[in-house]
Amino acid sequence: MTTLGEYRKVLKIFVISSTLSVICCDWLLVAYWNSVIGQFRMELIVFGSLYSAHDNLYSSSTSYNTPKIIVESDQLMELLSVCPMCAGHSSVELSSRHGAYLKFSSTCTTCQHFRLWENSPMKNKTPLINLFMSAGILFSRCLPTKTLRFLQMISVKSPSPATYFHYQKKFLHGVIREVYSSDMKALLKTLSTQELRVSGDGRFDTPGHSATFGVYTMMDSDTSKIISTELVKSTEVSSSPAMELEGLKRCRSSLSQKNVTIVELTTDRHAHITKWMREHWSEVQHTYDLWHISKSE
Repeated sequence: MTTLGEYRKVLKIFVISSTLSVICCDWLLVAYWNSVIGQFRMELIVFGSLYSAHDNLYSSSTSYNTPKIIVESDQLMELLSVCPMCAGHSSVELSSRHGAYLKFSSTCTTCQHFRLWENSPMKNKTPLINLFMSAGILFSRCLPTKTLRFLQMISVKSPSPATYFHYQKKFLHGVIREVYSSDMKALLKTLSTQELRVSGDGRFDTPGHSATFGVYTMMDSDTSKIISTELVKSTEVSSSPAMELEGLKRCRSSLSQKNVTIVELTTDRHAHITKWMREHWSEVQHTYDLWHISKSE
């Protein structure tokens, strides 16, 4: 007789159904002799996320890079309707749902074995599947409304837009800031021992001279890595065109405080920047980028 332990294998799969979005972690492949039907059977049952009143087998270990597959809800119901204790039929009910998170309860009609099954681990009462889906949308720069509409059109359960923006504000933006600050600190520490040739340019929320916000960015020309970014609002300066120069000044001040040495700066042919560089930062070689020069010819 084949024992249960000999065939135990954790698969850790992320399941998204066309009608039910589920994350299924820590499955158990079971091979055994079924005396009821008189044949050798192999079944896939939930191990890590399955627990009963007698056997608490729940495991909260999971990872964002756990492999994911798509499964039909009918196939999932077929799996959950088999009792893992006696292989009898179990009645399955959806106990709760929040976004892509699902909890099922099942009771065996033969041996009365009761179990609860969750499609996703929880972390501080937050379903990880909702968090992972929200993170995937944001970090891949997909438009949330279109992505969630696409999932809705093919009947895949997913977080609502409200849930997505809640997670974005509560968790994801903080993660981005933390990673950005950590990486930027390490990068500037490395570059502080070098003489840098950088490029700078500004971007604005609207074209023309009526912009409200502008972002000035400096990039190391040798490594193509961003070394400084500053946000400027038009009310902080005399006019919208003055935001680009103000952004440059702030980038210079920020890099100077971090002991970064700049020997050459490449910009567009902004008249205010040209004048300011000549009068206040003359020790740095100021050059124009070829794209702007060729465009103006």
